[in-house]
Amino acid sequence: MTATESSAPQNNGTHSETAQQFCNLVRGHFEAGDITPLFSATNTEEVQYWDFASTGSIGNLSPFVGYLWLMGRHRAQKTNLAEPNIYIPKIASEGAGGGTVDTLRAGGYEFLSEPDLVRVLVQTAGGRFFQQQAGLTGYDKPLMKARKEVGLMTSGELVLASILAKKLAIGTTHVVIDVKLGADGKMYPRLGGIPMPEGLSTEEIAREARGETLCDGKAVFVPASQVPTLAKWLAGLLGGGYDENAEFVTVEWKGPYGRSVWVRLIFSNADTPQCRAVGRLLILHQLEQLSSEFCTLPKEMCDWYCKHVPSAVDSAAVAQSTIQTEWKQLKHLLPKLDDKNSDYLTIKTHLAAAMKPGTSHTDSPRGSTSLDSVTVYGEEVPLWVDASLIGRTIERMQAYPLDTLFDSLGGINQHDPAVGIWLHRLPGEVVTENEPVVTAFFRPVDDGARLKRKLIRYLSENVTFVPPESKST
Repeated sequence: MTATESSAPQNNGTHSETAQQFCNLVRGHFEAGDITPLFSATNTEEVQYWDFASTGSIGNLSPFVGYLWLMGRHRAQKTNLAEPNIYIPKIASEGAGGGTVDTLRAGGYEFLSEPDLVRVLVQTAGGRFFQQQAGLTGYDKPLMKARKEVGLMTSGELVLASILAKKLAIGTTHVVIDVKLGADGKMYPRLGGIPMPEGLSTEEIAREARGETLCDGKAVFVPASQVPTLAKWLAGLLGGGYDENAEFVTVEWKGPYGRSVWVRLIFSNADTPQCRAVGRLLILHQLEQLSSEFCTLPKEMCDWYCKHVPSAVDSAAVAQSTIQTEWKQLKHLLPKLDDKNSDYLTIKTHLAAAMKPGTSHTDSPRGSTSLDSVTVYGEEVPLWVDASLIGRTIERMQAYPLDTLFDSLGGINQHDPAVGIWLHRLPGEVVTENEPVVTAFFRPVDDGARLKRKLIRYLSENVTFVPPESKST
């Protein structure tokens, strides 16, 4: 029995029966009747359409980095006729704290949706970001609204259904999904209508999805073998098996309408910040830094973005310098980053000033659009100084309280692209004297002193250090 064949689910729920129920969920995204994907590939050995998706996290950089690696692979394969031609029509969505669409729009990215123009852009440039909307992938919004109304935003079945429905609509043939694990995880089994494969426990799946099996606070990449029950369940939803020796879960999903999509699931730990940036323009600044010649992130994060992500999208053979080239290409479509009077320039100026304690900085005379910042240094955190923690390595930095702090920065404008938090120090890095730990950006109408107290409280309560006996000499 294939994943798309009709069957009556039994109590034990085989892989194919579970997948059939899941396919019905995806089918429910679409209007009556069949759909015609925007792109089509009759022979995926010759032409493939790729995407890199994510279930979301604090400082969610992976959709951008995945896109850049795929674009690098596209250009590299132009000279390798033995490889298939790959194209990257990246379907993106908005988000409350810094979704892909919001982040790119902050840089001035123009989202186009006329289908014929979309096809031309992808075929000529190799790839482009597009916003989910009625003309392209409007099927997701009605179900997203229903999920919110009935409290099913943390339903693993519907998370995958939402992602894959968009991919079917655009014509994606290969998709990598970064499944974020942690306290705010979205990969719980929540729908009673989908049978659980025999031998799997909903409690164990939920425990692994919450990240309770993760023991290293700074680890970002999580091998599939570290969450075996969750990996088996997700593979079963897609109608495939789970290789306990593989880093990733890789399945050919037999979706509705007889369409197949090659799906790879890669797991990461969302309990730790995913990069230094929390906020839209700050994410773009982090991308600019990451694409420089030397990675400025801790080793765990560098490995995630420069080893595991390219491996997941089959770009491991692409030179790392390619990312710098691809970022420059993307930056051409972000005109606000080169505006000499932009908030982006103010952010870069303030971050440079924060590296020199006592240096004052002034905003450009832009009236109501002026931006200010507050920086906290290690010696300003009383609990750290009292415990003689200056010179120690950060072990864990909780991500979710950062989201709460970020929400408070926007004030009446929750979608201000310039406000945000920059983490000068991350897990795996040393807090040193007279060097910044965190900088927050806000509008001058807010109370900078009150914000600084909030930052110090966060650092006091949500950051831990390597125990003395573990400290390297």
